[in-house]
Amino acid sequence: MSEDLYHHTLDRLNAVCLLKNFIRDWQPMQWSLAVLSQYLSGQMASVKVGTPYKGNSVPKESDCSIEHWDLGKLCTFLQSYQSDEQFYYAGYAHILTFNPISRKLLEFDWSWAGLSSDSSKSTIWVGSKGSFTPCHKDSYGCNLHAQISGFKEWLLWPPDCKLGASRMPYEESSTFTNVDVLQSPWIDMAIRILVQPGEVLFIPKHWWHLARNQETSISVNTWIELECDAVDRLKESITRLVVCSIKSIEPDRMWVNPGEELTTHAENVSYIQQSLSLMQKEMPVGRKCSTSNYYTIRTNSIGHLEFETFTVPQHDSMSSSVSVADSSTTPGSIVDSVVNAIVADDRVLDRIVHNLVENT
Repeated sequence: MSEDLYHHTLDRLNAVCLLKNFIRDWQPMQWSLAVLSQYLSGQMASVKVGTPYKGNSVPKESDCSIEHWDLGKLCTFLQSYQSDEQFYYAGYAHILTFNPISRKLLEFDWSWAGLSSDSSKSTIWVGSKGSFTPCHKDSYGCNLHAQISGFKEWLLWPPDCKLGASRMPYEESSTFTNVDVLQSPWIDMAIRILVQPGEVLFIPKHWWHLARNQETSISVNTWIELECDAVDRLKESITRLVVCSIKSIEPDRMWVNPGEELTTHAENVSYIQQSLSLMQKEMPVGRKCSTSNYYTIRTNSIGHLEFETFTVPQHDSMSSSVSVADSSTTPGSIVDSVVNAIVADDRVLDRIVHNLVENT
């Protein structure tokens, strides 16, 4: 059954998909804050602290701060924490970086989805009510996000919806939007899904998404690697080089989101060389990834397993261009415009990648 799920849906699906009853007996479904407080005791990680958004405006990552917590103590703290004024969110907690004891206690796999990924390739998300990830799209792979406890609301838009891509401040493998997605017309074309415990959300490559915990929640995800990720690794290496090189214009401004670190020029050049080498090995000549989307709504099943696919209504703004630069001419806005003109436009990056491949 799991093999059917992967080969008949997830490996070729370009629609958002909600898997409804696939993980009832999955080991992570036994996790609770009390359990994780023991499993993650002594494991340090970055925790985002911020103000929950209210109304029709979403704060940016740069509006939040980063604290370093023992994840076991965070889980204990969240068991009794109730506040609408401040949230705590341990996101992108990569199990591969955990200590051996925690990794052993958290062992599980994704075989139910037909994937070979084990727990070490997954990330855990633990957050209080109101914690969120602002609207962005991931550079690599497809996202399989399982809700273990609590409710999480998602807003999603297809890749061809022009939401004003921006890489400033920079965060590795994440492109954020410069438009207020909670305003019309953007909110009108969004897919809105409330994911419940025991449900799994499949997000295709390069789909825009915003996620907010409606209550204290635990979730776990993995990214399904795709052949064309090799090209995007090279694009991401170019982006990092550009951002780190131009930063000398204004060394004191915020160039990266909280928790992100800038790397040296030598390191960035090395990343490009490594990515180019991998791309030439992994990506067959002339092979391209599909970016088409299904614009129908379907309820499907494989045996007793049920899943739903979601789409968005067509809208003129999906193909319209959006200005990503502020109308002011401050040095900061000028630099942002330069950076975004180079690395937030896939057409420019495609030309850079083409030239690199042709000349190496």
